[in-house]
Order: sequence, then C-alpha cells, then structure tokens
Amino acid sequence: MQVCFSPKTRGKGNFWEKKIHRKYKKDSGKFRKNKILIGDLLLFWESETKNLEILRDKIVDIFS
Repeated sequence: MQVCFSPKTRGKGNFWEKKIHRKYKKDSGKFRKNKILIGDLLLFWESETKNLEILRDKIVDIFS
C-alpha cells in the first residue's frame, strides 16, 4: 500500500511527506505512512482541496 501525500498543485515534490515525517519521527522512531492518524489526514487534505471524492479514496486506500 502506498499513499501519496504530494499535492500536484504545490509543485514541491514530497511536501506533505516531509511534514508528516517531522511530526511522527520522535514518536515512532521509524517513519511509516500507515501509522498516520485519520484525523491528521483529514486536516491535511482540508487545507489543500475541497474535493471529498479524493479524500474518500485516500481513506479507502489506507484501510484496504
């Protein structure tokens, strides 16, 4: 399973990935994308896009 947190509109490559990594680095010691909380995912996507279909697909990808 691979979830991409890089919004294409930003043009910054791994912008969210780096931000998430900094936030969770001290908690888990090793960064794993599937440990990200759903609430945090909602906050990240709320600031980037209002397209709920994309958000729903991301959540489905995490649980599948």
